[in-house]
Amino acid sequence: MGLIINSYSIEPVETITTGIKFYFHFEESSGNIINAATTGDGFPDGLGSDSNGTKNGNPTYSQTGKIDNAIEYDGGGDYFELGTAVSNFKFLNDGSDFTICFWMKRSDLVNELQGVFGTGEGGTTLGLALRIDGTNNNVRCQIENGSGASTSITSSNGWIPDNTTTWYYYVITFDGSEQIWNIYRNNANNETNTDTVSMNDNNPTNLPQIGSEPDTGGVEDLNGLLDEFVVFNRIITSDERDFLYNGGSGQLIT
Repeated sequence: MGLIINSYSIEPVETITTGIKFYFHFEESSGNIINAATTGDGFPDGLGSDSNGTKNGNPTYSQTGKIDNAIEYDGGGDYFELGTAVSNFKFLNDGSDFTICFWMKRSDLVNELQGVFGTGEGGTTLGLALRIDGTNNNVRCQIENGSGASTSITSSNGWIPDNTTTWYYYVITFDGSEQIWNIYRNNANNETNTDTVSMNDNNPTNLPQIGSEPDTGGVEDLNGLLDEFVVFNRIITSDERDFLYNGGSGQLIT
């Protein structure tokens, strides 16, 4: 029987921890960020300390988040680089399924590309890049195969609300076998795309970054706040999306 929260019937909480590789609450008050997805804490697939994030720049800690605190990035070199071994992150570019979930609140409305997360984009880079476009207010996620080709999804223009006062929940899924992308905002507003390319199962070129993404084309860093950032090596179900969104209140995974 499913657990009932805020009138939603969802899968039992214990099932949602399967496949989580890293999960950041952003409750730190300084320094590096700690991956909450450890095997000892009930996350069987978690990378644990192997994906802790090393601080770069001067992010602002202890900001009001969607759930407790969040970290703010100022668009000028603030980001966290995850882990030390690129091999831990090749599931983001080797044709595996994955899901990326996070709450985001923008801090400005400048007309520029801003990196949110990824292991890199551009030229012969092998990796993933997730970014927002401040000019067209859309979101794009793509996988580069190291040969200048990519599979991607770009939302319609205006898909990202043009305001800096509200938290929105974003979910991006990728079906590696069919190369089908889906993106959701606030557990709705689904957009989808099928875009096939020859995949590359080598390690990514770079370690992943949160608050930016390695890029050779001049993408800026994120100017905004992130909270409850979680990455799965599978596609989460609609019930799990429902649980995480929790009617707009957000939900911790424990």
